Amino acid sequence: MARSITDICNVGLGMVGARLIVEIGEESENSRLCVTFYNPSLEEVLCMYDWNRAKHTKIVPYDAAFETDTFDYGFAYRFPFPANPYCLKVRSVNGNLYDWQPEGRFVYTDQNTCEMVYTKLIMDTNEFNPLLAEAISTQLAIRLSFPLKQTNRLRLELIEYLETVVLERAKTADAGEGHVKDEKGDHSWRKAGGRA
Repeated sequence: MARSITDICNVGLGMVGARLIVEIGEESENSRLCVTFYNPSLEEVLCMYDWNRAKHTKIVPYDAAFETDTFDYGFAYRFPFPANPYCLKVRSVNGNLYDWQPEGRFVYTDQNTCEMVYTKLIMDTNEFNPLLAEAISTQLAIRLSFPLKQTNRLRLELIEYLETVVLERAKTADAGEGHVKDEKGDHSWRKAGGRA
């Protein structure tokens, strides 16, 4: 079942023992804090780990305005970070077969083509899996802990929970998604012994 932003915020508020909200954007201090902290928490969580849900691959055209004579970057081509969907973090360029370097919102490389795998910004909560939603709620709770409870101990406990429980469970779950055929060949029983 998809969670709404209000649901995610309420889980975060519940983690710090604060009053829940009826709807994000309502006239209450807790809602105002959630509005302030939600987007930064979302972006931080998406950058903490290479979530399968946030993975996007795109062929990016090089920046024709880039002049190699102007600055000595050591690379011949510059590629802008994609804006649609918005790129938060580059994971790989051209399968990491060649050197590349990010700087600002550009990737520099000597290759004249760029297949970029990156972490996209997901705003639609329908695209979240339960562990991603839990991580966002926990990061939000970390941010909420000081203005609402003014305790560093709770904040540290929430950080430990995010790092050692939620993100570790996400890594296990993501590892179980998808399938890559063994490079050694097909091991199906039909093809054993050379039979088709």
